[in-house]
Amino acid sequence: MEWDINHIDGAQLIPQSSINSGEGLAKLPQDRMPVLYCKTGVRSAEALAAVKKAGFSDAVHLQGGIVAWAKQMQPDMVMY
Repeated sequence: MEWDINHIDGAQLIPQSSINSGEGLAKLPQDRMPVLYCKTGVRSAEALAAVKKAGFSDAVHLQGGIVAWAKQMQPDMVMY
């Protein structure tokens, strides 16, 4: 599973299917801006549309996903 291989410290796993069904929306933070990410940014961009439609207007996604983030912030991170 992707999450077990690598993830950003402090992040919470909410699968895209859970966001799309509406079930995962309750897990999104209410006190700060939700930042969505996946491996390359494609799934998080899709999930972002559902999150914004649900009223989280300040939500964003990590362009390029964890791959882009790791290249800039943690180059020694194990990739899959």
